[in-house]
Amino acid sequence: MPPAIYRKGKPKLLVLASTFPRWKDDYEPNFVLRLCTELSGEYDITVITSRSPGAKSEEQFGPITIKRFSYAPAKLETLVYGGGILSNLKRHPLKWFLVPSFLLSMAINTRKLIKKTTPNVIHCHWIIPQGLVLSLLSAFMGLPPILLTSHGGDIYSLRGKLGTKLKRKAISTAAAMTVVSTPMKAIASQLGSPDTSTYVAPMGFGFNNKDASPNPGLRSSNQILFVGRLVKLKGLHHLIDVLPFLLETLPSLELVIVGDGPERRNLEKQCKMLGVSNSVKFMGALPQEELPKYYKHASLFCAPFVSSENGLTEGLGLVTIEAMSFGCPILIGKIPAANDIIPQKYREKYTTTPQNKDIFSKKIVEIMKHTNPEDIIELRKHVLLKFHWRNVKKKYLKILSSIAP
Repeated sequence: MPPAIYRKGKPKLLVLASTFPRWKDDYEPNFVLRLCTELSGEYDITVITSRSPGAKSEEQFGPITIKRFSYAPAKLETLVYGGGILSNLKRHPLKWFLVPSFLLSMAINTRKLIKKTTPNVIHCHWIIPQGLVLSLLSAFMGLPPILLTSHGGDIYSLRGKLGTKLKRKAISTAAAMTVVSTPMKAIASQLGSPDTSTYVAPMGFGFNNKDASPNPGLRSSNQILFVGRLVKLKGLHHLIDVLPFLLETLPSLELVIVGDGPERRNLEKQCKMLGVSNSVKFMGALPQEELPKYYKHASLFCAPFVSSENGLTEGLGLVTIEAMSFGCPILIGKIPAANDIIPQKYREKYTTTPQNKDIFSKKIVEIMKHTNPEDIIELRKHVLLKFHWRNVKKKYLKILSSIAP
């Protein structure tokens, strides 16, 4: 493979991440890659992430150099993808045996890469494990300034004494920290991140070569769309629960589910038990660039997010923002981050409590039968201003330059 490409005069940015596309058109979330691409005009960027079966150890994604470290025999490198580290450990406890070699290999390879590329600044995605590894490395070597970004799962999980201590340790090493929604900033503060260097800076949205202009003529009159990982916190089981009630009022209703995950089999069984299988389509996980046609066609995008008893919740919910950018009517669960997505004047109308079947089903019917075009236009303007990559890029450039001028 070719060596890392560095253009003369550009500062060098090293990015650490665990969720990262394994190959072109991968269905895994691509927000880290997209942010890197946006920043690549100002930085020479190298990304270090873990290897996965079928992924190359080293390659170029446009101007971005990707280095993937090995931590086990290739067929066994299954700790990260297919739901995330915590989800995989919960479902397959034997994967805990992969954790020591994963952390050790990340540390060794990150250290080598820092020595080889001498980055001016590091952007570390996730407090644990990436932030923790950098914190441990700082005891043995000098590190450039670190921007630490939490995406939600890392800050809301591991809330015991040990987990809290490890998160505090990781955060203390960073020169600045970003979180993707406002509620997360208070938690970051509790973990020791100074308010003066903690910023709310979500990931962005935007599709390459896709016209996101709303076209009401393309919209179905009877289709609900769900996009996301099939895990309990997404609340999809609550949406399926109300389908029998919805079909009484909207007999031609169709629920399209884009995504995959550990709950798929249970959700399919739930559909059969409720007798709604003929009204539900499981599309599986799809590449990011295939999503616009679904956002353009649906009559309602529903994201029935819920929070767990121990405080786990969605960090932000970019798919909802993507749907809004295409002018799709939306209804989302009342999680803390919903306030960042929906302006106050629209919250009562477009947020819901999915656990309450009566309220949930009535709101769905109301929005599908009586969509207010002016609301949809204003909501679209809101997300374009707040979450489009061109604006997100400006914010991250400002933060990075403040810690590494």
